[in-house]
Amino acid sequence: MKMKVTLLLLASVFFVGCGMPTIFNLSSGEYSYQTIANPSTDSISGSLTITTTDASNKAILIDAQTSGPSLMFLYTISGSDLSLDYSMNAIRGTLIDGFSSKVKKEPFGVNNPVYHELIYKTLPDDTKVSLYEFKGTSNQKFGFPNQIVTGKAPAVVPKLDSFTLQAKPTTSDATRYYLELKVDTATPGGSFTPTPVDLYGFEGFPFFTKTEDISGNTTGEYAYLPDGASEIYLNIFSAFSVSGDFTNIFWSSLNYIGQIKLPLP
Repeated sequence: MKMKVTLLLLASVFFVGCGMPTIFNLSSGEYSYQTIANPSTDSISGSLTITTTDASNKAILIDAQTSGPSLMFLYTISGSDLSLDYSMNAIRGTLIDGFSSKVKKEPFGVNNPVYHELIYKTLPDDTKVSLYEFKGTSNQKFGFPNQIVTGKAPAVVPKLDSFTLQAKPTTSDATRYYLELKVDTATPGGSFTPTPVDLYGFEGFPFFTKTEDISGNTTGEYAYLPDGASEIYLNIFSAFSVSGDFTNIFWSSLNYIGQIKLPLP
Protein backbone atom coordinates (compact mmCIF):
# COMPACT_ATOMS: atom_id res chain seq x y z
CA MET A 1 0.00 0.00 0.00
CA LYS A 2 1.47 3.32 -1.00
CA MET A 3 1.12 5.94 1.70
CA LYS A 4 1.28 9.73 1.52
CA VAL A 5 2.37 11.45 4.68
CA THR A 6 2.05 15.17 5.41
CA LEU A 7 3.74 16.78 8.38
CA LEU A 8 2.61 20.23 9.44
CA LEU A 9 4.77 21.89 12.04
CA LEU A 10 4.40 24.96 14.21
CA ALA A 11 7.79 25.43 15.85
CA SER A 12 8.41 26.89 19.29
CA VAL A 13 11.78 28.23 20.32
CA PHE A 14 12.45 29.30 23.87
CA PHE A 15 15.29 31.65 24.74
CA VAL A 16 16.80 32.18 28.16
CA GLY A 17 18.85 35.34 28.85
CA CYS A 18 22.21 36.10 27.33
CA GLY A 19 24.81 33.45 28.17
CA MET A 20 22.15 30.98 29.30
CA PRO A 21 21.08 27.82 27.44
CA THR A 22 18.88 28.21 24.36
CA ILE A 23 16.36 25.38 24.05
CA PHE A 24 14.51 24.47 20.86
CA ASN A 25 11.42 22.41 21.68
CA LEU A 26 8.08 21.39 20.19
CA SER A 27 4.99 20.01 21.89
CA SER A 28 3.16 17.03 20.41
CA GLY A 29 0.35 19.34 19.37
CA GLU A 30 2.65 21.41 17.16
CA TYR A 31 3.20 18.79 14.47
CA SER A 32 1.23 15.90 13.00
CA TYR A 33 1.50 13.10 10.46
CA GLN A 34 -1.36 12.36 8.09
CA THR A 35 -1.51 9.27 5.86
CA ILE A 36 -3.43 8.67 2.65
CA ALA A 37 -3.72 5.13 1.31
CA ASN A 38 -2.81 4.40 -2.31
CA PRO A 39 -2.89 1.13 -4.32
CA SER A 40 0.83 0.27 -4.50
CA THR A 41 2.30 -2.13 -1.93
CA ASP A 42 6.00 -1.65 -2.70
CA SER A 43 6.39 2.03 -1.76
CA ILE A 44 5.40 4.78 0.64
CA SER A 45 5.63 8.52 0.15
CA GLY A 46 5.15 11.67 2.16
CA SER A 47 5.99 15.32 2.67
CA LEU A 48 7.16 17.66 5.40
CA THR A 49 6.02 21.27 5.71
CA ILE A 50 6.85 23.88 8.34
CA THR A 51 4.37 26.70 8.87
CA THR A 52 5.83 28.77 11.69
CA THR A 53 5.31 32.55 11.45
CA ASP A 54 7.58 33.40 14.38
CA ALA A 55 10.62 35.43 13.26
CA SER A 56 12.91 33.78 15.84
CA ASN A 57 11.83 30.33 14.71
CA LYS A 58 12.55 31.17 11.09
CA ALA A 59 15.92 32.63 12.00
CA ILE A 60 17.01 29.39 13.65
CA LEU A 61 15.58 27.15 10.94
CA ILE A 62 17.39 28.94 8.10
CA ASP A 63 20.57 29.57 10.07
CA ALA A 64 23.63 28.06 8.39
CA GLN A 65 24.58 26.36 11.67
CA THR A 66 21.25 24.57 11.96
CA SER A 67 21.04 20.95 10.84
CA GLY A 68 17.45 20.14 10.03
CA PRO A 69 14.66 19.69 10.19
CA SER A 70 16.17 16.32 9.27
CA LEU A 71 14.00 13.34 8.42
CA MET A 72 14.99 9.92 9.77
CA PHE A 73 13.66 6.51 8.69
CA LEU A 74 13.77 3.34 10.81
CA TYR A 75 12.36 -0.15 10.25
CA THR A 76 11.44 -3.51 11.67
CA ILE A 77 10.56 -6.69 9.73
CA SER A 78 7.41 -8.76 10.18
CA GLY A 79 5.43 -11.42 8.40
CA SER A 80 2.17 -9.51 8.48
CA ASP A 81 0.77 -6.03 7.91
CA LEU A 82 1.69 -4.08 11.04
CA SER A 83 -1.57 -2.12 10.93
CA LEU A 84 -3.71 -5.29 10.96
CA ASP A 85 -1.92 -7.73 13.24
CA TYR A 86 -2.81 -7.20 16.91
CA SER A 87 0.49 -8.41 18.34
CA MET A 88 2.46 -6.23 15.95
CA ASN A 89 0.34 -3.26 16.96
CA ALA A 90 1.43 -3.89 20.54
CA ILE A 91 5.05 -4.09 19.40
CA ARG A 92 4.65 -0.84 17.48
CA GLY A 93 3.48 0.94 20.64
CA THR A 94 6.48 -0.35 22.60
CA LEU A 95 8.92 0.82 19.91
CA ILE A 96 7.32 4.28 19.76
CA ASP A 97 7.38 4.61 23.55
CA GLY A 98 10.98 3.39 23.66
CA PHE A 99 12.02 6.04 21.15
CA SER A 100 10.46 8.76 23.32
CA SER A 101 12.17 7.63 26.51
CA LYS A 102 15.58 6.66 25.09
CA VAL A 103 16.17 8.91 22.05
CA LYS A 104 13.77 11.86 22.12
CA LYS A 105 14.37 12.41 25.87
CA GLU A 106 12.64 15.78 25.63
CA PRO A 107 14.12 18.32 25.28
CA PHE A 108 17.68 16.95 25.28
CA GLY A 109 17.65 14.30 22.54
CA VAL A 110 20.36 11.70 21.99
CA ASN A 111 23.09 12.24 19.38
CA ASN A 112 23.67 9.29 17.01
CA PRO A 113 21.85 6.55 18.97
CA VAL A 114 22.27 2.82 18.28
CA TYR A 115 18.59 2.11 17.84
CA HIS A 116 18.46 -1.70 17.95
CA GLU A 117 20.35 -1.73 21.25
CA LEU A 118 18.06 0.89 22.81
CA ILE A 119 14.60 0.24 21.37
CA TYR A 120 13.06 -3.24 21.33
CA LYS A 121 10.32 -5.45 22.72
CA THR A 122 11.04 -8.87 24.19
CA LEU A 123 8.22 -11.33 23.59
CA PRO A 124 7.16 -14.11 26.01
CA ASP A 125 9.22 -16.65 24.02
CA ASP A 126 12.27 -14.35 24.39
CA THR A 127 12.11 -13.25 20.75
CA LYS A 128 13.55 -9.74 20.54
CA VAL A 129 11.90 -7.37 18.07
CA SER A 130 14.12 -4.30 17.58
CA LEU A 131 13.98 -1.02 15.71
CA TYR A 132 16.77 -0.71 13.14
CA GLU A 133 18.44 2.15 11.29
CA PHE A 134 19.20 1.97 7.56
CA LYS A 135 22.61 1.91 5.95
CA GLY A 136 23.27 3.82 2.75
CA THR A 137 25.34 2.90 -0.29
CA SER A 138 28.80 1.45 0.50
CA ASN A 139 27.63 0.55 4.03
CA GLN A 140 27.54 4.19 5.14
CA LYS A 141 25.29 4.89 8.08
CA PHE A 142 22.11 6.71 7.21
CA GLY A 143 21.41 8.32 10.55
CA PHE A 144 21.74 11.46 12.63
CA PRO A 145 23.14 13.84 11.47
CA ASN A 146 23.13 12.28 7.97
CA GLN A 147 19.41 12.10 7.33
CA ILE A 148 17.62 13.84 4.51
CA VAL A 149 17.80 17.51 5.53
CA THR A 150 15.23 20.07 4.45
CA GLY A 151 16.37 22.98 2.31
CA LYS A 152 17.35 26.38 3.69
CA ALA A 153 17.05 29.71 1.92
CA PRO A 154 16.84 33.30 3.23
CA ALA A 155 13.29 34.28 4.18
CA VAL A 156 12.02 30.87 3.06
CA VAL A 157 10.57 28.45 5.60
CA PRO A 158 12.30 25.09 5.01
CA LYS A 159 10.16 22.58 3.19
CA LEU A 160 10.82 18.98 2.25
CA ASP A 161 8.27 18.87 -0.53
CA SER A 162 8.00 15.10 -0.86
CA PHE A 163 9.85 11.84 -0.42
CA THR A 164 9.29 8.32 -1.72
CA LEU A 165 10.67 5.02 -0.45
CA GLN A 166 10.35 2.19 -2.98
CA ALA A 167 11.52 -1.43 -2.88
CA LYS A 168 13.91 -2.32 -5.72
CA PRO A 169 15.59 -5.69 -6.49
CA THR A 170 19.38 -5.72 -6.49
CA THR A 171 21.08 -6.16 -9.86
CA SER A 172 22.96 -9.26 -8.68
CA ASP A 173 19.99 -11.12 -7.14
CA ALA A 174 16.34 -10.30 -7.89
CA THR A 175 15.23 -11.95 -4.62
CA ARG A 176 17.11 -9.37 -2.54
CA TYR A 177 15.85 -5.81 -2.13
CA TYR A 178 16.92 -2.33 -1.12
CA LEU A 179 14.83 0.82 -0.71
CA GLU A 180 15.34 3.67 -3.14
CA LEU A 181 14.77 7.04 -1.44
CA LYS A 182 13.88 9.96 -3.69
CA VAL A 183 13.29 13.54 -2.54
CA ASP A 184 11.57 16.34 -4.42
CA THR A 185 13.70 19.48 -4.06
CA ALA A 186 11.19 22.00 -5.36
CA THR A 187 11.80 24.56 -2.59
CA PRO A 188 13.68 27.59 -4.03
CA GLY A 189 17.25 27.59 -2.75
CA GLY A 190 16.79 24.21 -1.12
CA SER A 191 19.84 22.22 -0.11
CA PHE A 192 19.16 18.50 0.21
CA THR A 193 21.10 15.29 0.50
CA PRO A 194 21.57 14.12 -3.12
CA THR A 195 19.00 11.59 -4.23
CA PRO A 196 18.23 8.89 -5.05
CA VAL A 197 19.79 7.30 -1.99
CA ASP A 198 19.83 3.50 -1.79
CA LEU A 199 18.99 2.19 1.69
CA TYR A 200 19.97 -1.24 3.00
CA GLY A 201 19.64 -3.08 6.31
CA PHE A 202 21.48 -1.87 9.40
CA GLU A 203 24.56 -4.00 8.65
CA GLY A 204 24.66 -2.99 5.00
CA PHE A 205 22.95 -6.09 3.59
CA PRO A 206 19.95 -6.04 1.24
CA PHE A 207 16.61 -7.35 2.52
CA PHE A 208 16.14 -11.07 1.93
CA THR A 209 13.05 -12.94 0.72
CA LYS A 210 14.42 -16.46 0.10
CA THR A 211 14.02 -18.89 3.01
CA GLU A 212 17.65 -20.05 2.89
CA ASP A 213 18.94 -16.45 3.00
CA ILE A 214 16.68 -15.56 5.92
CA SER A 215 17.52 -18.69 7.93
CA GLY A 216 21.23 -18.02 7.46
CA ASN A 217 21.01 -14.42 8.62
CA THR A 218 22.32 -13.72 12.13
CA THR A 219 21.58 -10.00 12.53
CA GLY A 220 18.30 -10.53 14.41
CA GLU A 221 16.30 -8.47 11.91
CA TYR A 222 14.16 -11.45 10.90
CA ALA A 223 13.49 -12.74 14.43
CA TYR A 224 9.77 -11.98 14.27
CA LEU A 225 9.33 -13.51 10.81
CA PRO A 226 7.58 -16.92 11.05
CA ASP A 227 9.21 -19.92 9.35
CA GLY A 228 7.93 -20.20 5.81
CA ALA A 229 6.22 -16.80 5.98
CA SER A 230 3.90 -16.14 3.04
CA GLU A 231 4.36 -12.36 3.36
CA ILE A 232 7.32 -10.16 4.31
CA TYR A 233 6.88 -6.53 5.31
CA LEU A 234 9.27 -3.72 6.07
CA ASN A 235 7.45 -1.63 8.66
CA ILE A 236 8.69 1.95 8.31
CA PHE A 237 8.87 4.51 11.10
CA SER A 238 9.96 8.14 10.90
CA ALA A 239 11.01 11.00 13.15
CA PHE A 240 12.75 14.31 12.54
CA SER A 241 15.46 16.17 14.39
CA VAL A 242 16.72 19.75 14.65
CA SER A 243 20.17 20.66 16.00
CA GLY A 244 22.58 23.52 15.65
CA ASP A 245 23.88 26.59 17.45
CA PHE A 246 21.67 26.06 20.48
CA THR A 247 21.88 23.87 23.57
CA ASN A 248 19.85 20.75 22.79
CA ILE A 249 19.16 18.24 20.04
CA PHE A 250 15.45 18.16 19.33
CA TRP A 251 13.74 14.94 18.21
CA SER A 252 10.08 14.65 17.29
CA SER A 253 8.07 11.69 18.46
CA LEU A 254 8.46 8.50 16.42
CA ASN A 255 5.65 7.86 13.94
CA TYR A 256 4.66 4.69 12.12
CA ILE A 257 4.18 5.72 8.48
CA GLY A 258 3.35 2.42 6.77
CA GLN A 259 4.63 -0.87 5.40
CA ILE A 260 6.37 -1.98 2.23
CA LYS A 261 5.60 -5.49 1.08
CA LEU A 262 8.56 -7.37 -0.40
CA PRO A 263 7.67 -9.70 -3.32
CA LEU A 264 8.40 -13.34 -2.53
CA PRO A 265 10.43 -15.43 -5.03
